[in-house]
Amino acid sequence: MIIGGRTAITGILGWKNAPAPISIALDAGRNKLIQVLGIKDQIPSSFAKENANVAGAVDLLQSLNPADMKKVKTIFCQQ
Repeated sequence: MIIGGRTAITGILGWKNAPAPISIALDAGRNKLIQVLGIKDQIPSSFAKENANVAGAVDLLQSLNPADMKKVKTIFCQQ
């Protein structure tokens, strides 16, 4: 779901700039939605332009506050 240029995914994870592969997928979906709805003013593309790597992802996860870390664990560590 796209909300004001952000998505539910980026909002839940608290990302200001999503990792590049996710950003590309979100931008493609946003562009398709704009075409379907016929919107003239396009929502700005995300700012993620850097390549994601494991070390960067681990650093980002370790910098989260406890509440955000709990959200991430809930999403990725389902049993």
